Amino acid sequence: MSQMPDSVQSHYKTRNNGWTIVSLVFLSMVLLFHIIQFGREFIISFKALNIAQGMSNSPWVGFKNYSTLLSNFTFGKVLGNTFRFNLLFSGMSFIFVVLIGYMLNSLPKVISNVITTFMGLLLFLPAEAFSGWIIHLIGTEILINPMSMRFFYPFLCTIKYLGIPLILIAIRNEIYQERDNLIPIKIAGLYSLVSLVFVSKSFLTLANAFTNPLNYETMDMLDTYTYRTGLLQADMSMSATVGVIQTLITIVSVAVLFVPILALFRSIFNGKRKVSFDENYLARWVPSVISLVLFVAVYFLPYINKAYSFDLTQLGEQVNLTNTIFVFIIVSAISALIASALATAMSGAFLNTNRLIRIFAGILLTIITVLYISPTGYSGYSLIRNMGLLNTVFAVIASTLFSSAAVWAMICMLRDEPTPKGNSLFLSMLGLFLIQTALIYGNSTVHLVYLPQMHMSPLLILRQLFQVVGEPLDRGAVGFYGFVVSLPPLLLFLIANIFLPKDKMLAIISAGVKS
Repeated sequence: MSQMPDSVQSHYKTRNNGWTIVSLVFLSMVLLFHIIQFGREFIISFKALNIAQGMSNSPWVGFKNYSTLLSNFTFGKVLGNTFRFNLLFSGMSFIFVVLIGYMLNSLPKVISNVITTFMGLLLFLPAEAFSGWIIHLIGTEILINPMSMRFFYPFLCTIKYLGIPLILIAIRNEIYQERDNLIPIKIAGLYSLVSLVFVSKSFLTLANAFTNPLNYETMDMLDTYTYRTGLLQADMSMSATVGVIQTLITIVSVAVLFVPILALFRSIFNGKRKVSFDENYLARWVPSVISLVLFVAVYFLPYINKAYSFDLTQLGEQVNLTNTIFVFIIVSAISALIASALATAMSGAFLNTNRLIRIFAGILLTIITVLYISPTGYSGYSLIRNMGLLNTVFAVIASTLFSSAAVWAMICMLRDEPTPKGNSLFLSMLGLFLIQTALIYGNSTVHLVYLPQMHMSPLLILRQLFQVVGEPLDRGAVGFYGFVVSLPPLLLFLIANIFLPKDKMLAIISAGVKS
């Protein structure tokens, strides 16, 4: 590298240090907020919380909640179900990513792009639409069998989220000069280890969609248990106790897996990036259009095969194809814009040339990530309620305007650019904005927790339709409505995939959180 003039070096240091200071300030503020929130949950776990009396006036019970929980046979099964699910998901993911990753490497580039784009579409298909599609594809027999679901649910999660590692393999091969034949194995290992960091999580959105009274025996996990005991049964103390245990489990898993994850990450994203990438938009349009056509065909196949009607008038006045969908696109976009701006502000310290600063920032962000794992905690719920935002779209914005995964994604996009140029920074933010908008719109857990009035959310309307549908012909209309509701996140992903430079599609990493 050529030596820069002193004036340029000085300008470089000033810019870098300024961004670093801003980054550390935001990291510290966000960390303080999450420490306070976790502290409230921790205190609640030692009390018999009475919502009417409030946290301060509720009686102190010491370790009673913990002893009751740990001696409860049901909780033991829930804990076992959670660990079993994560081990199976991690193992299945590793095997599928390695096998399909090497298969993609041996196929023509167009076919590989079609497959990875198809899996990306599946990734962004909302859980309600995905679960309805699965029900009509295979029937309900396996879904109500607790022993079958012990293995089938991890398999479904593996397939749905397979797009993340497969797209990462394609991006790694595309943007780096040196080709590493071990990339499918390395990314499979990285993806599996990161999933085990969140070993106390179980994809709450999907779990809610597939759990029913007949499969509770093996499908009830820490996420669903927390949601059920807390927000549904109003036992906030027990819910907080489970949440604290989840956080402690995550802390242990981070301590055990941090070093191998870091080593794998450095091994994967190491080497010289290409100066320019393939910007032939036609070459991107073709596989994207083919993938969308295939996806539509596969989605509607179970409904067509059973000769269901797609007449939406059967659903009556419950269906709103304009207002709620449009409103939640706007809401998701506002929240995603804030999340992208925060991610950009917080990533500056990781681009600093001082290694100690990067390590310190990494520690702060890791702690934030660990404390940020529960979307159903009482502290967050009470904060939204006390602000008067419950049952409004503002609750969705307030609960999704920050994502630790988005910060990690921004770091991955900018890590090889200590002083990103304006265009590169803009494209990184744009990619993150599109992906975050798709994720926020498609995450029905947030709607379920903070918008109990189902008519306010297109995904909750879909959930309600699946529950009340009776006649066979109605099912095709519900499936069609589910596809229409799912179009915004699917199209946002396709837009990002077609128009963004390949390295900016690393924003897809932010889709990997077990929400």
